[in-house]
Amino acid sequence: MITRSLRTRSVAAAAVTGLALLTTSCAADDAPETAPPADSSAADTPAADGDSDSPSDAEPAESFQEEELDGALVASFPGGVPLYPGDVVSSLAVLGEVSERPEWNVTIATDDALEVVDAAIRDDYTSDGWEIRTEMDHMDGHLLVTGKDGYTVSITYSSAGGAVSINYGVSS
Repeated sequence: MITRSLRTRSVAAAAVTGLALLTTSCAADDAPETAPPADSSAADTPAADGDSDSPSDAEPAESFQEEELDGALVASFPGGVPLYPGDVVSSLAVLGEVSERPEWNVTIATDDALEVVDAAIRDDYTSDGWEIRTEMDHMDGHLLVTGKDGYTVSITYSSAGGAVSINYGVSS
């Protein structure tokens, strides 16, 4: 049975993913080229643990388990999607209401400076076949929409009170 919190987060994850897909389809051709960032002082960002590197390896919808965790990464999170090293605040795995395909949402917190986080995320998502398709800056935050091997990843990150909060919306 899906709890009210899970349903609320699944709606939020779907909204983030929907915005990312809409933004990507509307602005992908108009997105400015970005130069790869200079070396950042952040440590190499490891990929999240998981078994699948591409949507074709993902579990069929019939066997996919919806899951919500606080303080840990859901087991089904795709291993080929890089995450910034930090504290996992929450994670969620759901089947999209429209697409009926797996979708994930992960929130990470770090005390690293926003500039360090930005450089590391841009480095991760402009290498190893990843491509930044759309990006927007607003006040103290950033939105990147990236893609590789059939995955679309919407990453929002901003600074609030010194801490940086990073949210990943992943769809296949």
